[in-house]
Amino acid sequence: MTFLKHATAAVLASLPLLCNAGLLDDAREKIRQDREAQAIASLGNNYVQEIKKYKANPNRVGSTCYLEASANWTMWTGIPKAEFAACDEQVKQEIRGIRDGEENEAAIAKAERAERRKGMSEVAAKLDEMEERQQDRERLLDRRDAARQAEAEEDARHKANQDVLDAQIARAKRERCYWSGKDCAK
Repeated sequence: MTFLKHATAAVLASLPLLCNAGLLDDAREKIRQDREAQAIASLGNNYVQEIKKYKANPNRVGSTCYLEASANWTMWTGIPKAEFAACDEQVKQEIRGIRDGEENEAAIAKAERAERRKGMSEVAAKLDEMEERQQDRERLLDRRDAARQAEAEEDARHKANQDVLDAQIARAKRERCYWSGKDCAK
């Protein structure tokens, strides 16, 4: 009978540790996600299209970097700041690399197109040049529109959060007034 009591006590004593381990894992994952989101947000709205491509990649380097940096992280050692800072930089470099890759592809395509123009008539070459410039303008406008759209969405989120906070403050004021017994019609 005493063995059963001791075994039960041992199981019950270890239960908080098991529960805390799950909570710690959840906290680690949340911190990793927050750090990645902060690194992405630090680039601003100028990289909106590249950020979408980065997030769509399930094998992105940034997420795996954060995971590796926090592999030996315990409650007692604290957040590995230097490793996380390196991961932040990797995320930024990967997103910038996406833009650089697209710009390199566009430059190669321009060079190939310019080479093809040499074999065209003068009128056809001019039309092709005009079309190429138009495509460049459209790419630039798409980038600007995406940045404006991201800013508008960010403003809308901020306004919605502010409206929620204003409603909570108004409700708290009404409740305080109600419970104080004063005439709050003023």
